[in-house]
Amino acid sequence: QGARECLLVGAELEGAPDGLEDAGSELSMLAEESCQSEDDLNFDTCDLQHLPKQALIDICDRVGLDMEQQVFPLLDLGLDAGGPEKKEHDHVDYVQGARECLLVGAELEGAPDGLEDA
Repeated sequence: QGARECLLVGAELEGAPDGLEDAGSELSMLAEESCQSEDDLNFDTCDLQHLPKQALIDICDRVGLDMEQQVFPLLDLGLDAGGPEKKEHDHVDYVQGARECLLVGAELEGAPDGLEDA
């Protein structure tokens, strides 16, 4: 079965042999069902973009950052050329924010004792 999964992940589904498209979407649905929290991340079949919005927010919460108030402003999300009006954030924004929170969390884990409280 592992070889089949590798074939499905690596295959170009457009123009693939009959039945491969259905198997690919089946694999995608399985990934979505088993990819619901940070604990499910394996960066292979479950990556940040597969997580639901709340799980992405939870990643930042765990690190001690508020996605809306602290992370989005740093990433210049929510600002358009017309001014500081807030925009509706989409899933890609939350993925980008969670990725930033993971980077901050990794830096804090490697920080000398007491620095993460500063």
